[in-house]
Amino acid sequence: MYKVYWTDRDGKPDAEEFSDLTVALKVSHSLRNDGFEHVVMSSQVKNNVGKLGVDSVVDGVLPDGNVYEWKMRRTQ
Repeated sequence: MYKVYWTDRDGKPDAEEFSDLTVALKVSHSLRNDGFEHVVMSSQVKNNVGKLGVDSVVDGVLPDGNVYEWKMRRTQ
């Protein structure tokens, strides 16, 4: 489910729901091109990494006991 929110020409908030990401993106693009303001899109992420809220890594281990091995590689 994807939701597109925008402010209508009278300054009132409006929204519409879409099941297809491509359609939601096209509608968002169209609203912006038509001069609507504060056009945003949101969705519920089904495959979150970790539990909702704050997770932590202690000594390379996640709260659920899984090993956390990801390392950021920086190139400068």
